[in-house]
Amino acid sequence: MPKNASAAAKEISKVGGTSGGFGWSQPWSRTQALAELCVPPETYEAASNLRQRIEKGLEDAFAGQTARLSNDNELGEQRDLVLEAVTVVRQRMEKWGLNAMQRMYPVLWVRLLRKAGIKLEGHVYQQLGEWRLRCEAEGAVVFALAGPSAKNPRASREIVQGRQNLEYVCTVEELLLRPTVCKGSPYTQTWALHVIPRSQPGDEASTSMPPSAQTATAEAKKKPRRKPKTMEHFNRICGPGTMENLAIALKKEAGSSRGLVVAESNGRYSTELSADKLCKALKQYQGKVLTGSDSTLRKALGAYVKLPRGRPPRQKPLIRKSR
Repeated sequence: MPKNASAAAKEISKVGGTSGGFGWSQPWSRTQALAELCVPPETYEAASNLRQRIEKGLEDAFAGQTARLSNDNELGEQRDLVLEAVTVVRQRMEKWGLNAMQRMYPVLWVRLLRKAGIKLEGHVYQQLGEWRLRCEAEGAVVFALAGPSAKNPRASREIVQGRQNLEYVCTVEELLLRPTVCKGSPYTQTWALHVIPRSQPGDEASTSMPPSAQTATAEAKKKPRRKPKTMEHFNRICGPGTMENLAIALKKEAGSSRGLVVAESNGRYSTELSADKLCKALKQYQGKVLTGSDSTLRKALGAYVKLPRGRPPRQKPLIRKSR
């Protein structure tokens, strides 16, 4: 990734969020995608729990049970559109061999629905445009092929050259609109969002400095922060199924009265418990949803939960009375 790209990517992940807290810089599940793209934000204002009802109805509909969505009068004219979108998405994912838990960037979901003839409301393109404008303030936003298909020479006519190690990238417009020749492309490929910062006026001046001055300047700079872990990282080490189920378990637990986790913005949670204690509590109360070993769940928590910092307080040793 180009210099400072990870820092800029961290910033753009904070923008482009919708009323449900799902950012356009992060991959969505198919349930999240339809809840965001097929239902205008103002519809959710009709009832406080409407979003949860629609998401639950979408989960049931993808499983073949459409009664909940069909009977939800709050959806109004959007009901037929949502039901049609469920059918189209399920059929195409099965046709391309995609997992039901597949997560894709919102741009790809928009492309899929448009190609399938689903008419999207104006709020979709407004949110896409706002997200794009704010991202472009940091630099050029591109999607890079991250899977083995990046080395497929037959795909060269569908991609353009990038910078440094980003050999195969495409712009937002190309990922959204460019025709493809491979079956299932670009949905079956693994993409990663990157931002290529623009060169600053001071960059050229710094290269003209003598080596001794450059060394002194470099030593004076603070140690760079550790790169933030992306959702792709957690999906790779923990599995997308585990991550999806953990998100569901945390959402359910946050809605309970136990107070183990507190919901924050952008799908994040906070807790006073350690990772070990939180895993045990989630398995106790949400065990039907969770999958994965304890060690895997502890790693996965970092994607969603802000855990207490520092070492836990040492327990005072038990003083035994001498006999």
